[in-house]
Amino acid sequence: MADVDLWVVQLSALQPRSRALTAVLSPRERDRAAGLKSAARHTEFTLTRGFVRTVLCGYVGAPAAELELSDAGQGKPVQVPTPGTVAIAFNVSHSKGAVALAICRSRAVGVDIERIRPMPNALAMAAQYFAADEHRRLAEQLEPTDRDALFLRFWTRKEALMKAHGGGLTLGTGAICVDFGPAPVGGIVRLIEGRTFAVTDCDVVPDCHVCVAAEGPAVSVTLREASGLLDRL
Repeated sequence: MADVDLWVVQLSALQPRSRALTAVLSPRERDRAAGLKSAARHTEFTLTRGFVRTVLCGYVGAPAAELELSDAGQGKPVQVPTPGTVAIAFNVSHSKGAVALAICRSRAVGVDIERIRPMPNALAMAAQYFAADEHRRLAEQLEPTDRDALFLRFWTRKEALMKAHGGGLTLGTGAICVDFGPAPVGGIVRLIEGRTFAVTDCDVVPDCHVCVAAEGPAVSVTLREASGLLDRL
């Protein structure tokens, strides 16, 4: 069983703590933020990375500003263990002002969050990236809002699965079916290249789909409350 802690927060809740969150960034992260031309992307990156550091320090056992993080993990930040710290796996996702952070002490983990929104090209994208059964399920949805929500449900599952896998799915997203039934479900096991992953839907934010995937035959997700942590900043 992979035990995963899930932290979900709105960027609007982080904004009043921007000074404290920015203060814990590394010089490399500050340089990266300074190179972002979009003010929105700059804000999203600094607040998200500061939040990630603030949460992780409680697991790792080191001050937030002293955590060693690398972006070498296939484009996602990963911990660089140092003497006296605890090694963990984590993954972060954001969508339209919402941030999700998944943490696991023992297994590779992935998370994806998607704000439910109109997806006018859902069927065309599904034809390119989804399995045939998934595309068929989408085509059966007569209401555009139902089709958009189902598309994003499948998308979050695939994204979380790929991120937990780490190196990308050599089978391709269309070869892996994540249609587990009509309702949100948990503990579904998929086999990829001889490795076993469990995928679970975690709809804990209004108007968002959230999915967590972890290596192993099952995953247990615990939602953590961020407000108390932020109040201490």
